[in-house]
Amino acid sequence: MGFRSVRTIRPWMGDNLLMSSRDSGAIWTRALLIQLTIILALAAVLKFYMPGMEKRREAAVVRDREARIQAFARTMIVTDTTRKIPSGPNAGQHPQKLLHQDSLDEVQRALGAPTTESRDIRGGDHLTWAGTDHRMEAAFDRGVLYNLMYEDIRTGHGVTVYESAAEWQTY
Repeated sequence: MGFRSVRTIRPWMGDNLLMSSRDSGAIWTRALLIQLTIILALAAVLKFYMPGMEKRREAAVVRDREARIQAFARTMIVTDTTRKIPSGPNAGQHPQKLLHQDSLDEVQRALGAPTTESRDIRGGDHLTWAGTDHRMEAAFDRGVLYNLMYEDIRTGHGVTVYESAAEWQTY
């Protein structure tokens, strides 16, 4: 009496349960090519797209800083319309002064993190913010704003405004 082999076909595995070695090599080659294609696509995204995305993000940050600088200058610098400068390079102009003397924390809250920071020999803090068109430097004495320089980057012209209109000057 002999044994008959019964072949069970499982529909989820296909008809052929055994693969020849030639078919197995083709599948490994195909899998390897798919993986290499995915790796090359990721490398291309990292090399070309990500630096551009970073530059666009940095440009948006600088545009936002420029808007903050302009808004801060409009709210802090006031013109003394009751007086005119009698002589000198600014003759006939109305002097400007700071509207109020904000603290270091209030200015940083309004303008964000400064581009550069320095300290003078007497312990005064000097913070600078640079935007796309304007640069602003704020000077603090014991944590209180006393001087604001607002400059157009393209022309190099600007204004230096102090707490008192008597010390106002353009450049």
